[in-house]
Amino acid sequence: MLRVCAALTVILSGLGFRAQAAWDVPFNGDPIVEIFRKQQTGVAYTVYAAATEPGNGPLWFGTDHGLLVFDGLKWTHHPDTGSATALAFTPDGHQLIFGSWCDLGWIDFSPDGRPRVHSLREHLPFPATELQAVRACRASPNGFFYVADNCVLRWDGAKLDVWRYPGKQRLFPIEFEGALWFHDPQSGLYSIGPNGPERMFTDGLPRDTGLFWLGRKDGQLIGISNHGCWTLEPRPRCLSPRELNEFTAQYSVIGVVELARGFRSVATLTGGIAIVDSDFKIVRQIPSTGDLQGSLYGQFRGRENDLWLLGEDRLLRLESTGATTRIRLDDDPRPKFTRFISVAPDHSLWVGTENRLYHLQRAENGRLGAAAETSVRQLYTVLAEENRTWLAGFGGVILRENGRDEKRFDGNGRHAFGMVRLGQTDRWVASLNGGWMDISRSAPGQWSSEVRLNLPFFESAALDVDGALWTASPAEPPKKWIVQPDGFTPVALPPLLTAAEAAPSIVVARAHDAIVVAGNRVYRTRGAAPPLLLCKLPAHAVAGAVSTDQQRLYLALNHGTTAPAGYQDSISVLELADNGRDAQLRHLVVPQLHTVGAINRLAINRTAGADLLWIGGSDALLQTRPAELPEWSPPAPPMITAGASGRTHTTLDYSESLRLRVTSPEITLRPALRYQTQFGPDGGYWSAPGDVTSFEFSNLREGRYSFAVRAVNPIGQVSAPSYYSFVILPPWYRATGAYVGYAALASLGLFGALRYRERRIRARNLELQHLVDERTAELVKANAAKDDFLASMSHEIRNPMNGVVGLSAAIDISHLDEEGRYRFGLLRHCATHLASLLEDILDFSKLQAGTIELDPQPFAPAELLDAVSAITSPVSAAAGVKVEFALGPSVPPRLIGDARRIRQVLLNYVSNAIKYAPQGDIDVTVWARTVGESNAVVTFAVSDAGPGIPAEEQERIFEKFERGAGARSNRIPGTGMGLAVCRRLATKMGGTAWVESSPGEGATFYLSVELPIAAPVTLDTATQTVADLPKLALIVDDEDYNLVTLATMLERRGFQVLRAANGDAALAALAQHPDVVFLDYDMPDITGPALARRIRQTVQQRPPLIIATTAYSTVEKRRECLAAGMDGFLSKPVGEERLGTALLEAIQTRSPGDARHFVLPSRDSFDPLENLQTLARQHAQTLEAELAEFSASAQGEFEELHAGLAASDRTRSARAAHKLAGRFGFLHAAAIMKRALHLERLCQQGDWTAARLLATELTQDWTALHDTLARLNCESA
Repeated sequence: MLRVCAALTVILSGLGFRAQAAWDVPFNGDPIVEIFRKQQTGVAYTVYAAATEPGNGPLWFGTDHGLLVFDGLKWTHHPDTGSATALAFTPDGHQLIFGSWCDLGWIDFSPDGRPRVHSLREHLPFPATELQAVRACRASPNGFFYVADNCVLRWDGAKLDVWRYPGKQRLFPIEFEGALWFHDPQSGLYSIGPNGPERMFTDGLPRDTGLFWLGRKDGQLIGISNHGCWTLEPRPRCLSPRELNEFTAQYSVIGVVELARGFRSVATLTGGIAIVDSDFKIVRQIPSTGDLQGSLYGQFRGRENDLWLLGEDRLLRLESTGATTRIRLDDDPRPKFTRFISVAPDHSLWVGTENRLYHLQRAENGRLGAAAETSVRQLYTVLAEENRTWLAGFGGVILRENGRDEKRFDGNGRHAFGMVRLGQTDRWVASLNGGWMDISRSAPGQWSSEVRLNLPFFESAALDVDGALWTASPAEPPKKWIVQPDGFTPVALPPLLTAAEAAPSIVVARAHDAIVVAGNRVYRTRGAAPPLLLCKLPAHAVAGAVSTDQQRLYLALNHGTTAPAGYQDSISVLELADNGRDAQLRHLVVPQLHTVGAINRLAINRTAGADLLWIGGSDALLQTRPAELPEWSPPAPPMITAGASGRTHTTLDYSESLRLRVTSPEITLRPALRYQTQFGPDGGYWSAPGDVTSFEFSNLREGRYSFAVRAVNPIGQVSAPSYYSFVILPPWYRATGAYVGYAALASLGLFGALRYRERRIRARNLELQHLVDERTAELVKANAAKDDFLASMSHEIRNPMNGVVGLSAAIDISHLDEEGRYRFGLLRHCATHLASLLEDILDFSKLQAGTIELDPQPFAPAELLDAVSAITSPVSAAAGVKVEFALGPSVPPRLIGDARRIRQVLLNYVSNAIKYAPQGDIDVTVWARTVGESNAVVTFAVSDAGPGIPAEEQERIFEKFERGAGARSNRIPGTGMGLAVCRRLATKMGGTAWVESSPGEGATFYLSVELPIAAPVTLDTATQTVADLPKLALIVDDEDYNLVTLATMLERRGFQVLRAANGDAALAALAQHPDVVFLDYDMPDITGPALARRIRQTVQQRPPLIIATTAYSTVEKRRECLAAGMDGFLSKPVGEERLGTALLEAIQTRSPGDARHFVLPSRDSFDPLENLQTLARQHAQTLEAELAEFSASAQGEFEELHAGLAASDRTRSARAAHKLAGRFGFLHAAAIMKRALHLERLCQQGDWTAARLLATELTQDWTALHDTLARLNCESA
């Protein structure tokens, strides 16, 4: 069913008016009527019935030419539905019941909202002409009821039931207490229940007319007919005064509607309507003249408490509270330009127009009476006092006392406009065009006047508490005067009150001060104190008036071009606080304010205990009760329609145009609203407010556009925007197909041109190609020579160095004494450092390429300094330089970081200090500050007593191949790469490296890096005993070499070791109650995490520690192992320090109090044959045989890998790569192990191209490693 979401709003209640009637207020004028004729609805009609769709649905009107629908925005006519004299919706709103002449039925709605008529004429049990007219209809649980002129009918879905009431008069239906009643003058009053009519009353009812309304008063049932208002129980009695009885009898009642606060509207056929109070006294009669001229056929109260009248050729809508009315001065034939409104002490009003002077006062009947005086013309103001009235106008001032003109004061050819009494003195001042008239009284009846020229014109004036006079005019800023016996002296005012922006100005007097409105600012003045700014207005004020209680200032504001024509003016009220400083501005909604024209006067008088606000303008005079006026609120978002589609977006061809219409859902506010728009592909700025509501778009380029609009009310409040988007398709010559054609034509042209030029340049290309081949061959040859040289030199240098490092690691030093072991340790450190120096260039290139990887591990800063000291001590001793090391107390005992890289930086700093500062001491200092709970910023400083470094060189020496001037002049050897590598390593670790120095004062090199704090571990192997550790360990691994290696390390620590190659064997070994279990992550029959869960389920008493051993070192694998119930994580290759740390962390996790310090000293290098030698001793065979067996197993795993890659089998290839990673870790080949792990990830991801390339490189790495192992084996033999 069609449901238009626009809300039907009316002048008062739709804007938030309180439901408080004002029909009985004196000085009331005519109600404000809105008329809908053919010009608005589009058809000529006579309306007989109306119904409101449930919810926020539209109004439906039954006419003699089909149904009319008003949705608050527009009128829609459905001529195919036929005439209707009665309408009613079902509670769910899905069906509209109707009755007409000789017809009845119901209407439902198609999916597109069109009404579909279902007539019951064929179901009538008598000829349709006997039905006459249906007067009312209603839905009930048992069907649809219809009240016709002479019968009642019920449609139960299958048949029509009929109750006949023949007689001379028709039946009169009544809505009462939520049910449908009807009055049959011949038989009585009936209520229609679910099963049909039930007679309620018979006695005392009128016989010659019907009842039009039922109600209750003081518990009695009462009704209204053409004889007035009568009680129906316990006995008939007339309740209404004679005035109402005569009114109803003369004009024929057609209906009664309840209004607010007990008022009722009694509508008649030809006499208009009467508003009656709760005692049925007529408080207002609106005759059938003017707007109400013609016959009325019905009335009803709308959803928003507005009063609708159904008439001939028109519909009328009345403001139902009477809070705002229009004052008509009917005897004045010319336009009512209100020149002034003056309130007399008795609260009567003097109103002056262009041609008349009116005295508005309460008549004997309590209503407004307007007495016109035609003898007085061309007046500009009236000053009303007790028993005295001053009339200022053409030619001067007239004094009227006790109703008679007593004296005329001549203005010497000038006209009088404004007038004010100077306090309680006998002195008055009138404003003339060109001066002032000073009028005074020296004794009763003795008057004098003097025209003082060259004084500014004013329209309003007021006295301050100190007797100073304030004047104001529409064209000038306000002015202040000191009143003196012989004239007026101007007073200097602040610049804000004298600037041009301070005009127009208004002055309003209060009991204890004056209010000055200068431009758009409001000031309070009191004596000699500077004027106090109360508020800033959104527009200039053109008129003002103070409430009778002095607490509110009413202002008429003119918004100029920012408001639509006729709505430039608005009414605002300034609430004045008792403290005289604070003020709150509110903007009031005054119905039909635009009918006043340009506002020029405001006045307040009090009657019936409430203030009345009088608004005079160029076209009319309105009277309203300001206490019942709501405030302006932002308007509702406007509605955008494109034709009849109702869509909010569309797609148009390039040649099409689009027309959009903008309307407000608040129908009564439409004349007061203006609209701002945004348009463009990306929105844009809001336009200035305008009256345009129709927009047409044509000749737009292709693209997506968005049109936005928002409503602006007269005081500048804006609504939320509404949007409409549309797409303009490109023209055919810019469409995609056209561009394809253009490309084809261009391709053909280019092809021809290319074929032509090809022959010309082919010979030249052959020449160039020959030249390029020659030059390329030379470059390839030179590059190959360079590669051969680098490879040869690398081989020649690395081989002996590898032998030095390898042999130092392979020599058994257990038989040496403590001093020998110490010296041999220094040999190992020096060999390792020498090898690292050879990698500086490679490190720098990796740093530049971003490929270098850090290896953060737990380390002790003290051990790091010991290593640096041990390495540098021979050089420093030979140079005669003393190197002092100091470790600050704030440095944590253990940190996590790449100790090798930190040591590399420190060694570079110390070596440089020894070279550049041959005398003096060198201090190596370390301190730290904690960051949070788990990190520390550690700073390493190396200070020397050398010649210092100039400021301009301190940054340059950290660049590659850059050396200081001192190094070049003193011929100190070096490559200029060390400090560059240091800075890049510092940046890689997230830290900084810098130098601080002054010439002649030495230099200090710094390295600062933020590192995590590791768990504290004290190297105290002297106190370590077997009793401190678990005694029985179970190793689960499917590779024998891993079992042997880990078992050897554990046996050194005093463990008894059990071995298992699969999950079943591991579960069986649990019967021996091992204290710790080492689980390989990846085994053929079960994974390490899965086996850990089974162990946790199996062993409930004294559960063992479980530590994962795997070549994986990612955070994800570590989390998976810990989540499976493991206590620690040990990544391969397994070393003594890693093993001890893993055991300690696991014990601390399980029971921190049982932890012991058993970590062995770390090792900087490993012998590749070390684990193979251990394995050979376990197997009781030679190292050569063990190496051959190990190589054969590795070769089988390589074959498995290549087979999996060839078949694109992720599981098979990944498992083979993982096994190979474990083998390389067993041999301490960390770099090759990482590549194998990378290969495993590629296989798991299915990246076969990269995996196959990496597998080929891994095979080559294994071949080189195997050759190295074989050579080392021969050398060791």
